[in-house]
Formats: sequence, structure tokens, C-alpha cells
Amino acid sequence: GSAAGFTMTVPPGWQTTQRGAGTAFTSPAGDVSILVTPAAAGAGRVTAPGQLYRQLGRVLQEGRFPGYAAIGTRPFTFQGGAGVAWQFTWQSASGARMEVLEIAFRITTPAGRHAYLVRESAPAAAWAASQPVFRQALRTFRARS
Repeated sequence: GSAAGFTMTVPPGWQTTQRGAGTAFTSPAGDVSILVTPAAAGAGRVTAPGQLYRQLGRVLQEGRFPGYAAIGTRPFTFQGGAGVAWQFTWQSASGARMEVLEIAFRITTPAGRHAYLVRESAPAAAWAASQPVFRQALRTFRARS
């Protein structure tokens, strides 16, 4: 998949759509997705973890994740840059329990430092099976300078 500011590999047949400032990559069945959102330009001094907590706080206040249950947070190192990962589950309208991993990280490119938020989402029942796709996407993520 390719979008404004970055490229990454997703399985054949996945759809790519713009979602606000972010780019969503969605499985053919529509239940597994990866959403990549560049952090606001000019916010280079703001730490990615702080941005993540603020963004998630807003999302939860807006009630976009009914039945939210935190699994936990942990440090996350990405291409040598520090970040944070926040994992949780929620109840979708279809009745499926969804599992989500929000990852915030900053990387240095020839054009400077860029922060990104990556949301990996899948039905909890398919979470383990989705990990190879998520790992491949992150492993092949490249910021475009």
C-alpha cells in the first residue's frame, strides 16, 4: 500500500481508502484493518506517546469504542525510535468483540522527524491469525521524505 508520506506492504486484495488525515488498509472481508495517520505537521516537539494518549482520550470520550476494555500499554521501539503501544478490546455494532493495538512512534527521515499513529484492528477471535499481516506491514513501513 502507498499513501501520502509512506509506503507499506499489505496482502493482495486489500482496499486502500482515505479516512480523514489517515489511510486505511482493509481486508477483503472488511473485518481486519490497519489505519495509518501522520501526526500533525509542526508537532515535532510533541512526543508520539503523548499524542497517542490525547487522541485515544478523545476517541473514548466520543464513545466510538463501546464496551472499551484496556489490555495495557507498553513501550514500543520502531526502526530505532521510541514509541508506545496501547492495546484494548471493544464491542462492535455487529456484536463481534474487536481487538485493537494503537501504536505511536517517531522516525527520522532525511526530511526530519515524523510521528505516526498506526491502529491495527481485527476481531478478537482472529487477532492471533492477523499478527503475520500486522508484522509484515510494520516491517515494510517506510516514510517518504
